[in-house]
Amino acid sequence: MRTAVQRPSRNVARPLPRDPHPAALLLPVLLFAALAGLFWTGFMASDDAIYRDTALRWLAHPAALPYEHWGFRYTVIWPLAGLIALFGDTQALLGSLALAYGIVLVGAAILLVRRFAGGAAALWAGVLLASSPLLVIASSTLNVDIPETVFLLASLGLFVAATERAAPEGWLVACGIAAGLAMMTRETALGLLMVYGLLFLRGAYFPRALYLWGALGVALVLGAEMAWFASHGESMLYRLEIIARTHDVVAGTADPGFDTGNISHSPIWGPPLALLVNQEFGLLFFVAPLAAWRLWRTRPVSGGQRVFIEVAVVAMTVWCVWIGYSRTVFPLPRYFMLPAVLACALTGMWLAQLARGRLAGAVLAVLVLANLACLSVENTRPRFAAQALAGWIETHPRGGVVHTDPWTVRRTAMLLHWSDADPRRRLSTAPGRPGALVFVDPNVDAPFVTSRRADLVMPVDAPRRMIGRLLGALGLDERLPERWRDRLIHGGAPAALYRLR
Repeated sequence: MRTAVQRPSRNVARPLPRDPHPAALLLPVLLFAALAGLFWTGFMASDDAIYRDTALRWLAHPAALPYEHWGFRYTVIWPLAGLIALFGDTQALLGSLALAYGIVLVGAAILLVRRFAGGAAALWAGVLLASSPLLVIASSTLNVDIPETVFLLASLGLFVAATERAAPEGWLVACGIAAGLAMMTRETALGLLMVYGLLFLRGAYFPRALYLWGALGVALVLGAEMAWFASHGESMLYRLEIIARTHDVVAGTADPGFDTGNISHSPIWGPPLALLVNQEFGLLFFVAPLAAWRLWRTRPVSGGQRVFIEVAVVAMTVWCVWIGYSRTVFPLPRYFMLPAVLACALTGMWLAQLARGRLAGAVLAVLVLANLACLSVENTRPRFAAQALAGWIETHPRGGVVHTDPWTVRRTAMLLHWSDADPRRRLSTAPGRPGALVFVDPNVDAPFVTSRRADLVMPVDAPRRMIGRLLGALGLDERLPERWRDRLIHGGAPAALYRLR
């Protein structure tokens, strides 16, 4: 078996810093849970509503095949279905599952870094990851990004661990199974198979024949799904056929003007600028390349540490190119979660190796403060208007039909799933007649428009972001220029419920 090559370096290997008490490694997990609660977003009436509906459908018809691409997210749908069967269908259950996956991801990253770089590096990396705006905001809304990253990280960790074994076959099979589960979670995990493909072509760490054990692990998972499809008389490529028809980007029906939330929509500069400038990443990707370079030049303490550094750098690079430039998905910030986790790991390892502890502490403090500042500008109530309308309908059972735009109808109807109100009788997209109730939300793409005069029934002010509340407490909010005030302080434009004259 080939082992990682020890590259000569002018830098002298430094011993690992003294490990903190094992209980200290729980601090990042507690920090993460606290920040997730403070910046809780919750139910978005978007993909999370579809996962809920799919889980309920699976409970009613467990043998039925999915008919849209959301139905293939088994690692989200099946745990959710199990929780609903045990505890009932509640809105809080969706956020709880998302938070549980987030805690698993933080814990897995800490254990992985501790395994190859020691407890001190794990603590530094854990604090960085626990305060990551990308992870904190995603951890309260049911999504597929965190579960996918959990299995991707598990696969990478098993691969690196296999390089330290005299008989790595079993570890490589487990590595392949984890990669297969990531593929079952979302097809973007193909990027990890590209990483392993490059390592295979290079003949890195193992003879090429041993890579077939990893391919066997992937085949076991994908083959089980294909056998399920075949048992229903469908093609073994049923997943790809459904995705090609129902996923807007893959099918070519996506809106080319779709807002990714990135600072630039340039197909060339957009993805790297997103990593550097978007608030989801703070200053992480300004520091991570330096950390990776310094770690690369420093003689590693162990062969496993060197392999982890090399594989992490390759995985980050390949994944960013795959997501940023393949054009099979929009380069949304959440699709870069794996590079963000690996960047936290490498940065934590570098900080732990710095000879001057005060410098390491200062760098960590700057990174964490930047994360907190970025969290403070996050809009944690993007559905405030639909939530207010759903609340009004629940408290006014005889309030009549509310006329509004299709997007608000859809989102409000999802929010009313857990109430006694029937959205089909209480919501309409038809133009209202005199005396009818209309709801206008200027934050949607096509707000409800009427030429009639109306009387205000209920104003709905946009909630303040965390930074808005802080500036308001200090009396500084009114001193900001108006254009900055609207963008920084409030999470949107005010909405309102009217009665037509």
